[in-house]
Amino acid sequence: MNKKIFSGKLMLEGIRQVKLPGIIGLILIAGASFFTSFIEVVNMSRGMYVLESSFSELNLYIQLVMFTAAPLMTLMLFGFMNRRCASDFYHSLAYTRLCIYTSFVAAVLLWCIMMIMAGSAITLAVCGISGKIKIDVLSIPYPILSAVAGVLIVTGGTVLAMTLTGTYLTNVFTAVLFLFAPRALIFYCNRLLVSSMPYVVFSQNTFISKLINIPFDLVTGIFGISRNSEAIITSWVPAVYTALIGIILMCVGAVCFTRRKSENATMASVNRGLQGILRVITTVLISLIAVALLFDAHKYDTISDSDKFVIIMTYVGAAVAYFLYEAVTTRHLRNFVRIIPGLAIVAVINVVLYFSLITSYDYNMKLAPDKDEIAYVMVYGPTDSVLWKDSENMKLYSDAAREVASDCLKDTIRMWDEDKSDFYSENRMVIEYRLLDGSSISRMVTVTDARYAQLKNVLFNDKDFAGNFGKSIYSLENIEYGIGNLGTEREKVYNVFRDELKESGAGKLFDLISDGRTLDSAFTTIDLWKKNSDRIRFSSISIGADMPKTAAAYMNAVNEEYPENELDKALDMIETVKSTADKGNGADNTYLYGGLNLTVYTIKKDGTMSSFNAYPSMYYSEGYGFVPSDECVENIKKLNAMINARKIGSYDITPGMTLLYVEYYENRQIDTTGEEKNGAETSTTSTAVMMDLTDYGWYVIDENMYDLIKLISIDNSVEVEVWK
Repeated sequence: MNKKIFSGKLMLEGIRQVKLPGIIGLILIAGASFFTSFIEVVNMSRGMYVLESSFSELNLYIQLVMFTAAPLMTLMLFGFMNRRCASDFYHSLAYTRLCIYTSFVAAVLLWCIMMIMAGSAITLAVCGISGKIKIDVLSIPYPILSAVAGVLIVTGGTVLAMTLTGTYLTNVFTAVLFLFAPRALIFYCNRLLVSSMPYVVFSQNTFISKLINIPFDLVTGIFGISRNSEAIITSWVPAVYTALIGIILMCVGAVCFTRRKSENATMASVNRGLQGILRVITTVLISLIAVALLFDAHKYDTISDSDKFVIIMTYVGAAVAYFLYEAVTTRHLRNFVRIIPGLAIVAVINVVLYFSLITSYDYNMKLAPDKDEIAYVMVYGPTDSVLWKDSENMKLYSDAAREVASDCLKDTIRMWDEDKSDFYSENRMVIEYRLLDGSSISRMVTVTDARYAQLKNVLFNDKDFAGNFGKSIYSLENIEYGIGNLGTEREKVYNVFRDELKESGAGKLFDLISDGRTLDSAFTTIDLWKKNSDRIRFSSISIGADMPKTAAAYMNAVNEEYPENELDKALDMIETVKSTADKGNGADNTYLYGGLNLTVYTIKKDGTMSSFNAYPSMYYSEGYGFVPSDECVENIKKLNAMINARKIGSYDITPGMTLLYVEYYENRQIDTTGEEKNGAETSTTSTAVMMDLTDYGWYVIDENMYDLIKLISIDNSVEVEVWK
């Protein structure tokens, strides 16, 4: 029975035949994994804490197995099919062809899996022994499964290509076509549609749009063609899909292998039909450039002379490639006349692709349903927003909701059609339209100021929506948050924010979202992000004059957490730079920098704010330095004498009041030299001392302080003093 389906002895023979690349691969993958994780350990060992690191990043080199070892070993083991004598020999063995096939495939897979497991084990061992890197145990299987799945599909595609062709050149070329051509065609056409209609939301769960083919998406990610390609090796879905495709390719390869004739060795392909298909696929892929330019011409209703030239040259190049493929693979020119009709097939495929693209484009451009055609709408808000997550499945049936949603879509299509370059400057949110005919479309619509106000009214007139919108901010079960530069004091401020928000109602939260238009500026933001999510969700809430209790609590928290005087520090740094510069060359190993940022906020009668900044700074390095002018320094001293770090109340966050935010940063690097005795010998030692400092403060200021800061701003921008 073993000789009919599988033979352990034959598998061991296969393992022996490819032991050289197998051993080299094991050493390289193990070495790369060791040094990658070791370097990471060394970098992290300088810190005091155990840090969490991504196993997929530390163990990235195991993904190379699918691109190197898998195809190379497959070509070596099944290379006998490219030689008539060797093919006859293997077919004469006392094993069925299926047994030879499964045994040799198993040999390739075993070597590759050993490489993957060796690299993974070494990475885990180095991290575990060091005790400096923490790896999430649940994340470990994903990159390993992804690497194994990639090996399955590459091995399957390569062996199938070898059963259908008879030279190493056609083996490799056909394998590349099998593995990449179908996905490349889908990916390219999808990209054309997405870029031509950025407001159309294509489902991320479909076969077409999802990152799902591991080898293809890793390659496109490496070349920057697709984003977030690392996610493909940290999920089980791509691994399962890729493995299934690989198994299917292997099964088809098994059928083709058992039916293959020895006479097919050295032939470009097993028959003329397959040769023609490969020729056509190659030519179609090249001609996609022309299809894209023709599609752009339809989209913009114009075509430039340069595009016309590129289109013509692309089709000429595709035709040359069509005949060149035949000449290279068959090494005969006599077939040129016979294969000319195949160009008609290429032309038909180009026409089908072109009309499919423009039909889809025209359909979506005209698809702007009126409110009477809409059953209900669901508003998802900005893409991947934490706050909108709580209400994104609320169905809105009211006439007002359907009308505003319809108007937003019509505005969006009009803006894109009139001025595509200005389209991206508008704020947008996702709305799903459920039509009366049962179909559903999702669009990322533009929201103008007027539409924003209308949308707020219809949303918060719906009790279910109003009751669910942003409710997660009260429980914090699944949300993390950060508030400006606060650390220990942030919880106090957040509690004040929640209480004030409850008093104002959920509609207020809608106004505070950063995509809203109710504030011209803000004192700070509260940033929210989803806990333990495989999808990044983020929202930012602006805290300005219309949240006076929260704003005052934030300012007082900053002053409590950073109690020292920022202006004192800046003046001290100015004197340090001056004295260091006076020393001349003796201070060449010293680096000093201090930056003072003074931001003045004036609250207007309508609750919005105006602001301006002053940026006095000081610097010294290698015999060159600068500080603010003497007049500017005197103004800073006057401001420092007048400023009062009192407790700020909500009554200070009212129209007509002026507030000052001070941020000071400094960096000092001083090389100290000394002598070290070792017996009779004395050596000179040098030690670099680096010190970083950041301080912040909030103050209520009057007109006199306002005028001083204006002078500091003007003086600082035009006058500096330099010493050498």
